Amino acid sequence: MWNAGGGGISQTLSACSSGDWFVDANVADDGGGVKTYPNSAYNFADPPEISSLASVTSTFGSTLPASGHFEDAYDIWLNGTATSGGDEVMIWTDNQGQTPAGSPVARVTFDAQSYTVWKADGGPVTFVSDTNVTGGDLNLLQFFQWLVNNGYEPAGSTLHQVAYGAEIVSTNGAPETFGFNNFSVSSS
Repeated sequence: MWNAGGGGISQTLSACSSGDWFVDANVADDGGGVKTYPNSAYNFADPPEISSLASVTSTFGSTLPASGHFEDAYDIWLNGTATSGGDEVMIWTDNQGQTPAGSPVARVTFDAQSYTVWKADGGPVTFVSDTNVTGGDLNLLQFFQWLVNNGYEPAGSTLHQVAYGAEIVSTNGAPETFGFNNFSVSSS
């Protein structure tokens, strides 16, 4: 859980496995940004070059509270990790009142799902789904190839980590449960 012990946050994560887990959270509404990111992550021990991959897919599912400010999001690291200066790529599958950093730069469609692409100077590229989706399969390789083909990532980019969870800004000061199931990542 990124920022698990931050101010104004009370949360407990319970896991059956890395793919099936939930977090009970109570996050104060102070008008600020993301307070915590409970997530499950797949780390590549030997990060492959994107150009060498024939496929990268992920399955996800979530059960979300009826109120609060948050988004369910993939947080993906290319060319390193957060601690080593890697490039952050986010895919928001369900958005509850959030605006990504930066400004919109493009619109794309992958497998009949459309996204608005946001880019922040020195920050992440964020794909925001135009409709909320709480489960399914994503062909992540399409996103990576689009980034390379459109100059957002260099041709030799490597894949280091794929995480999925909820970026929680607020639960409106009330306890809420965020459930996640069927998370998996596969590549060849």
